[in-house]
Amino acid sequence: MIISEEIKDLSKRINELRKCLDIEGKKNFVAEKEEVTHQPEFWDDPKAAEKLFKEISLVKSWITDFKNAEEKYEECAMTFDFFNEGDATEAEVE
Repeated sequence: MIISEEIKDLSKRINELRKCLDIEGKKNFVAEKEEVTHQPEFWDDPKAAEKLFKEISLVKSWITDFKNAEEKYEECAMTFDFFNEGDATEAEVE
């Protein structure tokens, strides 16, 4: 059975992961690069355009994967809270 200390540890690990992966920096990078793709001359160099799209896609995948991990943590923490209130079973927490 998961315990509250493990939930706290997961929270710390998610926050550290956010910092290590520089999620906010990645979001800013994507926003800046997507702005470039809206420029009229963007497609003047198709190879460079394709390269930039691949780069944006790669960075977005890091953001998405982190978001998925964060959502799983939140789901776990919420289920644990429900368990403590008697609204979830031990099996649901696991």
